[in-house]
Amino acid sequence: MSRAGHHRDSRGVPQRVLVTGGRGFVGTHLETELRRGGHTVTLTTRGEAPSDREGSSWRELVLPDVDAAREVISETKPGAIVHLAAVSHVSEAESAPLAAWRTNVDGTRALFDALAEADPERICRVVLASTAHVYDIRGDAPIDESAPLGPRTVYGNTKLGAELIARCVAGSPRQEWRPLVVFRSFNQVGPGQSPRFALSSFARQIARAEADLQEPVVETGDLDVARDFIDVRDVCRAYGLAVEGAVPSGTYNVASGRAVVLREALDMMLSHARTPVTTRMSLGLRRSRDVPVMTGSAAELERVCGWRPEIPLDRTVVDLLEWWRGEVAKR
Repeated sequence: MSRAGHHRDSRGVPQRVLVTGGRGFVGTHLETELRRGGHTVTLTTRGEAPSDREGSSWRELVLPDVDAAREVISETKPGAIVHLAAVSHVSEAESAPLAAWRTNVDGTRALFDALAEADPERICRVVLASTAHVYDIRGDAPIDESAPLGPRTVYGNTKLGAELIARCVAGSPRQEWRPLVVFRSFNQVGPGQSPRFALSSFARQIARAEADLQEPVVETGDLDVARDFIDVRDVCRAYGLAVEGAVPSGTYNVASGRAVVLREALDMMLSHARTPVTTRMSLGLRRSRDVPVMTGSAAELERVCGWRPEIPLDRTVVDLLEWWRGEVAKR
């Protein structure tokens, strides 16, 4: 049977969706997006369910526990799984590479092994969160999906490993042509992001300075690098389209198509500060293997389903700053 004909078309039909790593930054926004689309969402977490997400449905799952994954899938019977659970910060992966491999690669393998047993008819589609860090980035031209692969970081290597495992299993005799969409997202940013990431760190420092909790100085790393920043809510719209079957099986960049120098993004944020704030470079925040420019083309994703980014960076940084003001006010 052909790949196209093996699965029922579920576009526009509400799905039961299982989101691994649902407690994280992307998972929080994805739950909102999926519920808006009428889907029933179950989220997994490594520990107790968060107390601030009332009304959410939670299951504990620590990958690569195959038995636990099989139990969760069997009980929730999802029509789609969005696999977000991962070590997702470059520095965290660098400091503990074996742990990152276990979570990102072995965890993905365990999920597919469990799915093969819990969903033998291959009804459930999988949407895998990957990253632009899998590419061998050279030059400053927008990268499309045909660009050579060659991760320069532990994080990028683990995510490429996860992609390879997923593709091998999704097309194996055990799971013949299971629908699989892989999204290689560029620099996601938005409300709720960890301050380990640059723009969120800047927003937190500005909010703290406004509240007189620190001196009016933002400590930065290298501000001359340029990145393709994309609002997490735009990324979650792409996930929603994939869950609904509007995105054919394949690998797609999720990007804005525009590289913004980090200094420009910080200046954008500083223009909304409520108190004068200066900047100071910290050598400890510089990364030795940072590429100067990183930008992607999402033309293929737009071609297959019409997706394109809608939220401008200026709105994103304002929303991020407002979120941090709220967080600082709680403390």
